[in-house]
Amino acid sequence: MTAQHSVKLVPWDDQEFVHAYERAAAALAAKGMSLEDPVAPVEIQRHLRTEGYPNATCYCEHSVELALARRSRCVVTRDGEPVSLLQH
Repeated sequence: MTAQHSVKLVPWDDQEFVHAYERAAAALAAKGMSLEDPVAPVEIQRHLRTEGYPNATCYCEHSVELALARRSRCVVTRDGEPVSLLQH
């Protein structure tokens, strides 16, 4: 069973930021990591900050339901603004 991922980008309409996230995700995959790895949010955040987004944050939600369903749900913000948790 393949893991499914959902990512919420804030702001989603900043194309430069979206492309920076895509590069961060590709770098993560090149290291053989996925969003399920505990250090994945740190790696994405670090990559975005080195690409010129010093306030970027990334966190992934973890729950028993998500783990059993092999799903990952992450929030990536450009400006470090607090974001409400994703709804199930």
